[in-house]
Amino acid sequence: MRRLVLVSVLCLAVGPAASAQEAGCSLIKTGAFHEDLYLAGDHVDLRGEARGDAFIAGRTVAVDGLVQGDLAVGSGTILLRGVMGDDVRVAGQIVTVDAVIHDMLIVAGEAVRVSAGAQVGGRAWIAGRRVDIAGQVGGELRAAGARIRISGVIQGDVVLA
Repeated sequence: MRRLVLVSVLCLAVGPAASAQEAGCSLIKTGAFHEDLYLAGDHVDLRGEARGDAFIAGRTVAVDGLVQGDLAVGSGTILLRGVMGDDVRVAGQIVTVDAVIHDMLIVAGEAVRVSAGAQVGGRAWIAGRRVDIAGQVGGELRAAGARIRISGVIQGDVVLA
């Protein structure tokens, strides 16, 4: 009997997490997700609202929705246009940030662009061969690259390598 109760409790605890995991060739996620979200696919587009953290992997990833927690992305091409409530950590070949990020931004990529409409509430650490920062950074900026161009507003110290 104890085993049956234990298995039932474990199934109830794991059930909601399993519903937030999805993999496929092309994923377009809309709607609200009340737990952490784990997505993987060739093309992944998050247009909904993740009320927890979001972890995404794919060849191309676009985040146009709201992520209230942390966002972590590994992809070839990344486009961030939504609103991120906490830290953002991304790595990809081509990364474009055109989002509102309430806390820290960490990016690594061959070509990294923080567009003029982007707002980073905390510090930004960016590494890439080509780095272009046209948006706002609310804290310290640390950038490393072969070519770094800053045309945005940086409210903290700037360290370039």
